Amino acid sequence: MSASISNSNEFIDLIPALRQNVIFREEPHGAILLNNTKDNYGKYLLISPFEAFIISFFDGTRTIRDISNLLTNLRNSPDEQTIQKDINSFIQQRNGFIELIKFPLKTGRIQIDPLKFLSKPNIFSRPTRSFKPLWVDLYITRECNLKCIYCFANAKFIGNKNRRERSEVHRDRLYDLIYQIADLEIKRILLTGGEPTLIPYLPEIINLLITRNIEVILATNTYSMSDKLAQKLGESGLQEVQAKLDAATPKIQDKLSGIGGSLINLIKGIKILKQHSFKVSVASVATSLNIREIPQVIRICADLGVDAVSPRIYTPGIWALNGRGGSYLNPTPDSILWLEHKIADLKEVYKNSMEISSFESSMLNKKREKEVPRCPGFISSCAILENGLVVPCETLADFSNDFIIGNVNGKAIWYQ
Repeated sequence: MSASISNSNEFIDLIPALRQNVIFREEPHGAILLNNTKDNYGKYLLISPFEAFIISFFDGTRTIRDISNLLTNLRNSPDEQTIQKDINSFIQQRNGFIELIKFPLKTGRIQIDPLKFLSKPNIFSRPTRSFKPLWVDLYITRECNLKCIYCFANAKFIGNKNRRERSEVHRDRLYDLIYQIADLEIKRILLTGGEPTLIPYLPEIINLLITRNIEVILATNTYSMSDKLAQKLGESGLQEVQAKLDAATPKIQDKLSGIGGSLINLIKGIKILKQHSFKVSVASVATSLNIREIPQVIRICADLGVDAVSPRIYTPGIWALNGRGGSYLNPTPDSILWLEHKIADLKEVYKNSMEISSFESSMLNKKREKEVPRCPGFISSCAILENGLVVPCETLADFSNDFIIGNVNGKAIWYQ
């Protein structure tokens, strides 16, 4: 718990420390602060070598008085009072990553020599991107037990047929890849597909990731979820699942899923996951067919005890060229604005029980047309496809070979 400040004398005896779930990672041209909490994961800050130099003193073992004494010994440094004032301002600007505590920690939260950063070039310039991925979307299969008409992954429906020979990364190679991911200090993986629960050794993959201190989120449609599978997933160490539910009526959900009886099975799967105490978030794709049902979907999720709902507007993208989706699924601007207002109301209704992602229609507002959503591809994340190709984003994989940046079946290129 952060300490409160009542006067300046008390302030200088407080101890600045990285918050408990913040990761401090050195970069070739500075450092990065990454929030590793479930509620704030994905928030990160690239900092210059000089900022990294200052923050590396905030390991939880030194008071502000101690730090200012050290900094006054630097050449051309200002007086101690000015340094303390600057430290105070610095902490306030970075309060999402730094806290003030009253008692020193037994072990510092940063294990790096601060002076190391002063030898880096351009010490006042921030890096423009992370040198290596902060998180990875790992596609372990392209096969699926649904054939959703909007599927961006262009997943292969297998129905009740025996599984065909696949072009997936070999099991042993996949395990080697996990070791490499751990060595890169990547802390979060989204396991996805296709439908990853079709892989019989999925619990082993999850356990291997978790035992290497990598947080795992499993993306599944829950269509074939069972008590037995949920128990195995729980025993593997998995805690968080991203499910799907797009509609509130069987007719619409079945049309979107391409399979009869899908609504009842998707809901059943979510119930099973909650019975096994998983944290469950639900992604809902809003198309022209179901956008008016999204508010009811959110209410259903609340009744099921879902932890978070993320409504997303359908965007056809490149995969529509492969026979999935199309412009007929685009919601009208009026329906998008209608849903935005409905979601704002529902966020208030369920603010104490379920998180609902904000729904932005800024693409329809000319005054905000410069506010383009930032894609994390090449910036902070990458995707590894089921065939071993490494790309900045899965949706670009089939567009051009220019977007292929590596192949884990050969030599991974990563972010070189």
